[in-house]
Amino acid sequence: MDKFLDYALKQAVKARQLMPAPSAFARPAHAEYVKKIATAAPVAAHPGKVIYDALCLNCHQPEGKGLPGIYPSLAASDWVNGDPARLIQITLHGLSGPIQVNGQPFAQAAPLPMPPMGLDDRQTADVLTWLRSSFGNDAPPITPADVAKVRAAHAARSSFWTAEELGAGR
Repeated sequence: MDKFLDYALKQAVKARQLMPAPSAFARPAHAEYVKKIATAAPVAAHPGKVIYDALCLNCHQPEGKGLPGIYPSLAASDWVNGDPARLIQITLHGLSGPIQVNGQPFAQAAPLPMPPMGLDDRQTADVLTWLRSSFGNDAPPITPADVAKVRAAHAARSSFWTAEELGAGR
């Protein structure tokens, strides 16, 4: 097992509420592992984590570290801990082009833009607030009113932001 298989197995067992017969496993330890997952008390997840898991995790990964050369890390990130308006703008309209993360160029093998997320003000605030307090980030929460203000200020925008437009790296 590795952390990715472990994560996938836990999600599958919880989603299906799977409890196969112990004889379905080659080793008793495997059956015990699945039984432990299946019978664990449900954990009340932060609504922002639920959104992260649904929309962000595939690219930025379970630990927020991204994939080197493909998707940037969100862990202990100046983008996440920095200007909340900038983070909201990216979530609402996406981001394209070269960026720097924590003062270092993030070189992408094949440039892939971050798409807009299509969330409402509450969902955007929830996921960004959760992100700003997770993965080694330590920044104040973002409110739905903060999101509404940024959304209104850029209502006419229909394209991805660039780091240069957002003043990043200055």
